[in-house]
Amino acid sequence: YLAERTFQWLEGLTGDKLRAGLGITASFAAGIRCNFGTMTKPLHVGRAAENGVTAALLAARGFTADPEALGGWWPFLGMVWLCYVLTPRLLLLGLTRLHLHHLARRALRRHPGLAALRERYATPWVDTSDGASAPARPPAVPAGSATAPLPETGVVIRWAGAGSADLARRLLKNTSTQVLEAGGSASLEQDRDTLTRADLGLPVVLLTRGWEPPTGELADFLDDARHSLPAGTDLVLLPLAADDNAAPVDGPLLDQWQRFVDRHGPVRLGRP
Repeated sequence: YLAERTFQWLEGLTGDKLRAGLGITASFAAGIRCNFGTMTKPLHVGRAAENGVTAALLAARGFTADPEALGGWWPFLGMVWLCYVLTPRLLLLGLTRLHLHHLARRALRRHPGLAALRERYATPWVDTSDGASAPARPPAVPAGSATAPLPETGVVIRWAGAGSADLARRLLKNTSTQVLEAGGSASLEQDRDTLTRADLGLPVVLLTRGWEPPTGELADFLDDARHSLPAGTDLVLLPLAADDNAAPVDGPLLDQWQRFVDRHGPVRLGRP
């Protein structure tokens, strides 16, 4: 550029000729795209061919050069690829993950169900203590009031197939008692439909298998029942000792169900 600019000054070139000379000089140094469509574009090819022929003739006449020049550009290419291809993508990936985690934490902090979620994680939903293996350990939730008699009329829901329809009607001493199914293999939509059909303004008795520990699915069903049924609806939980027997569980099994009920009031334990 310095040599070309000096010669332009000596020749007195100005204006468009001055700018054209600079563009041609740039093309001599390396082909540039901005010269496409001008006379300098084919000059790229011509000069490349001229340089190739010149190099061949010089080599044939003993002109020397570094024999490793052809492969000497690989380290430069590797560094260019590392700096301009790999590193920006790694930085972008890291920033994207940080931004995503930030958005997720902010969305979780603003979610209206965050308090309920934390309580759900902090509360033991399944009580696995049998009361005998660890006698010195106090119960997670102190036992509440004793069981109360079942209502004389109401709607019976068999949880996960506990008991039978005839047993449910004998418990309430009413052959016309409506007996519904929930839990077990039933879907969430079927459980919601059961609660809708149970909304008759009557007490609701939920039969369960007392020898099985209370589960989180049952706790969710009770929560849905409190929101779906009218306020003040009597919810009675009866954990049976056997599917063909109306007697409820007792001893340590009854204690774990009592603690479960205390955590999910206003449900109460019933007895026939």
